[in-house]
Amino acid sequence: MPDRGLPAAGEGRRSDPPGAGGAALYEDIATHWSASFRVLLPQHPGFDASDDPEWLERVEDLAYFYLELLDQLSAGPVCVVGHSLGGWIAAELAIRNPRALISVVRLSALYLHFGPFSKIAAANLERHIGAQLSGWQLPASQQPMADSDRAAAFGEA
Repeated sequence: MPDRGLPAAGEGRRSDPPGAGGAALYEDIATHWSASFRVLLPQHPGFDASDDPEWLERVEDLAYFYLELLDQLSAGPVCVVGHSLGGWIAAELAIRNPRALISVVRLSALYLHFGPFSKIAAANLERHIGAQLSGWQLPASQQPMADSDRAAAFGEA
């Protein structure tokens, strides 16, 4: 059973599923995943019954909070699964520190449905499962970024 705080359940690579509805909503799926993965099920600061921290003003603040948490845990690269607001936070994590993540799964994610992140997501889709799925191809607007464009988007140029 995954812990809603720390320590985590399971062994192996970690999957962190942030979401806006409170960590308790995701306990069943997290329990299932913990048979194969180490799962953390954090509760966002300022959500559910927790007090609003003074530093929490924007979604980006939550992303920095989680990046710091991953660093403190010496977690290494992780797979992040985020639903709704958690999908937005997952995208913000990827934008701010792509090296901290193995992959990002966004389910019914809020915001960030445009711009460089959509092209990065398309590049990951192409890399992992190919651009064609039963005859489907990525639209021209979603074609993967060139390596030089990706480096520029992440400030690695």
